[in-house]
Amino acid sequence: MSCSNIPTKVLLKIDKEDKFISFNFVKIACKCSVSPIDKITNFFKGQTLNEIFEISLSKAFDELKIETEEEQFMFKLELDALKAAIANYLGVTNESVDKERCQILSIYHDDDGTSISMIILPPKA
Repeated sequence: MSCSNIPTKVLLKIDKEDKFISFNFVKIACKCSVSPIDKITNFFKGQTLNEIFEISLSKAFDELKIETEEEQFMFKLELDALKAAIANYLGVTNESVDKERCQILSIYHDDDGTSISMIILPPKA
């Protein structure tokens, strides 16, 4: 399997009021794991899913002081994946979310809230 055929795995956790708790983003490319910059969880903690879905990339860059191209690229990948998970979970149709590539694998509810596991398939060549 070539690097371009490897999916991205996402795990979104929300509380009972559908407010953001955490987000795990794993992209494996060319035998190395691309690690997230981990600012996304701290930035969105406690926000509603709708608030997160509406935030612009430039506002996030400004508020988090993300300036390097590498950090901006990684944050954009994570934010796009997070917004895709939210859109799929809420059933929102949006031109920025490719529902054919972004697929929920499972949704698990317990006393702590909800865990949404999703996969983002690579773009078709």
